[in-house]
Amino acid sequence: MPYYDRTTLLRALPAEAADKLIELLGPGSDSPLVSVEIRMLGGALDREPEVPNAVSSRGLPFVLFGFGVGAPDGPSS
Repeated sequence: MPYYDRTTLLRALPAEAADKLIELLGPGSDSPLVSVEIRMLGGALDREPEVPNAVSSRGLPFVLFGFGVGAPDGPSS
C-alpha cells in the first residue's frame, strides 16, 4: 500500500498556527492525511549527550508529523 509522510521540526507553535492546522486538517476539511501529530519535545531529547550523536532536535520545542495513504498526487484509496 503506498503511503506518504513528512516530518518537520518547529521553532514555535503560536495559537494562530494551531488554529490554522485545525482549519486545514480537522473535521470537514477533506484532508487526504490520515494522521497529523504535533509533539512537544524537550527533556532528555534537549540535553547534550555524553557521546555525540546525530539527533538534530536539540533546541527545537515541537515536531510536526503528517501521514497519508496513497501517492501524494494520486487517489487516497
